[in-house]
Amino acid sequence: MPFELTVGLLVVDPEKYAQYRSEIAPLLEAAGADSDTTSKSLEA
Repeated sequence: MPFELTVGLLVVDPEKYAQYRSEIAPLLEAAGADSDTTSKSLEA
């Protein structure tokens, strides 16, 4: 039975979130994540 899970995130500190994204991206890519989804920049 297929299903879909939707997750939301409220970013309250865009600068800190951008830092997190830049630091986590290499780890996600090393684990086989799609580079298109890990390298997107935070847009306001």
